[in-house]
Amino acid sequence: IYNGIDPGPRPDAARRSAARRRLGVPQDACVIGTVGRLDPVKQLTLMLQAHAQVVARHPHAHAVIVGEGPERACLEAAAARLGVTRAV
Repeated sequence: IYNGIDPGPRPDAARRSAARRRLGVPQDACVIGTVGRLDPVKQLTLMLQAHAQVVARHPHAHAVIVGEGPERACLEAAAARLGVTRAV
């Protein structure tokens, strides 16, 4: 992956559980996510649109977006418009 990084070792169950608690994600929820610069070129609104479709079928699914950038406010607005703010 261009500009990819080695994520290191897979976290154990205790670390995954702690991360879910910090993020407010239920322990049994399905989670998708991305980490990166919040930039229009990433087209993260497509991820939110897809997530809205997933949540319609699986209400406990969550999406986690980690990063900063010029697209943050647009992504927050898109999540609100799509009705998935509580799941993002």
